[in-house]
Parts: sequence; C-alpha cells; structure tokens
Amino acid sequence: MKQYDITCPICGTLNKGLYLDETGGWMICEHCNTEVMDGEYARTHAMKIPLLRLDQLAQYPAREAV
Repeated sequence: MKQYDITCPICGTLNKGLYLDETGGWMICEHCNTEVMDGEYARTHAMKIPLLRLDQLAQYPAREAV
C-alpha cells in the first residue's frame, strides 16, 4: 500500500507515512489534531461525473433498476 507525506494546510506540519487510500484521503494532523482531507489526493482520485442537459438525456438508454 502506498504511503503519502502530506503537509497540514492548517499548521504546516509535515505528516509522513500516511495511508490515505484506507481513509479516502482524510488525515488527522500529528501536531494540531485537525481532521482534513488532502486536496491533491482528492483531485487525483476523484471520479468525474458527466454533466448532462435535459436535451442530452434522450441519447442515453434507460436502465432497469437492480
């Protein structure tokens, strides 16, 4: 599992060896105990959802509920 070294955006302390994959990008700073999400991790691991207009909905077939 990959480890990350993240600087706390609140106090500027470098937090080393964090397993952000387990926590979904969240961490608790070792110095100020603030719970924050790393912005860079969130940007690189976020899922992109398409933005559709009502006129575009006709192009997509209806799916049955599972």
